[in-house]
Amino acid sequence: MSQFNDLVEFFDLQERTTWQTELAAELFAHADLEPGMRVLDAGCGAGWLLLRWARQAKIEVVGIDNAPQMIARARQNAIQEKQPATFQVADIRRLDWAAPIFDRVVSTFVFFLFDNPGPTLQEVWRVVTPGGRLLLFNPGLSCTAPEMEHYATSRGWTGFDHDSFLQWGDVVSRRRRLTPADVESWWGDQIASFSHASLWNDIGLVTVAVKPSNE
Repeated sequence: MSQFNDLVEFFDLQERTTWQTELAAELFAHADLEPGMRVLDAGCGAGWLLLRWARQAKIEVVGIDNAPQMIARARQNAIQEKQPATFQVADIRRLDWAAPIFDRVVSTFVFFLFDNPGPTLQEVWRVVTPGGRLLLFNPGLSCTAPEMEHYATSRGWTGFDHDSFLQWGDVVSRRRRLTPADVESWWGDQIASFSHASLWNDIGLVTVAVKPSNE
């Protein structure tokens, strides 16, 4: 996914659109954060989701991405926003942390890109603390060009808000749309409690997985 190095400007702008701001707020509502929690964004891009969360809650935030130029931009954004965030280059398929240390892990626009998401999901799940949560965002069944055009128009989204939303849908059309059962299957024999929420009339799917507290 290092091809994202060449798309830093695009993703930096996209993460500040109306629709991605709404997504960050939706996930924040499901995260149930408490002061002092350590939060990881796996595939953080330009870092805006974490920076929004850090403004709203007294948490320790860490973002990882395998695109060095994206991490460089995330660090610049953290300085600009005056937020004490840590951003580092890393591969979410092979994490450096040996123990579960993150109370919350969030990952958006990532797992649907993998042909076989299960092994990577289980690697990320490994670093979630007992009782912690993993929050995912993936394309839902209504993530199609006609549905997205209709929804964007109904919301009055124009310009880059509109165009980047539909561009994401174009990427999805070449990958996959997911149901809650599809996402849950990535855990294999790992135990988790799941809840799912539809976003934007089932264009997006939010998944919250809670790790048993007795592990």
